Amino acid sequence: MIKVIGINWADDGQQEADITLSDGRFSITCFFSTSMSEQAIFTDKIYSLDARNIVRTEEKEALVQKLEGFYAYFLRGKLKEKAVIIGELKIELSTADIPKDIQDGEMVELTVSRLDIY
Repeated sequence: MIKVIGINWADDGQQEADITLSDGRFSITCFFSTSMSEQAIFTDKIYSLDARNIVRTEEKEALVQKLEGFYAYFLRGKLKEKAVIIGELKIELSTADIPKDIQDGEMVELTVSRLDIY
């Protein structure tokens, strides 16, 4: 179960925010432009922006590592149907150029410049 553990509203009209999600093991902060409250159960999609350097890895441990840049991350997880699965987090890679030699079920590493919820 993924929960909203923090919301930092960027404007007075509460239209845009930084939202922190956690499955209890992994946490990520995303750009957010819809309504939701803290402690809510999150069921929407998480979208990657500018996913790069997608490579297969022999590492079996999932990983979320914050990079420089407010929303930037290094991610490691299992590829499944154009998404990377990290714990209970499912991050869509639909616009990313996934190398053709990487198959569903394999572990991948990549960087993203931002994660969005909309």
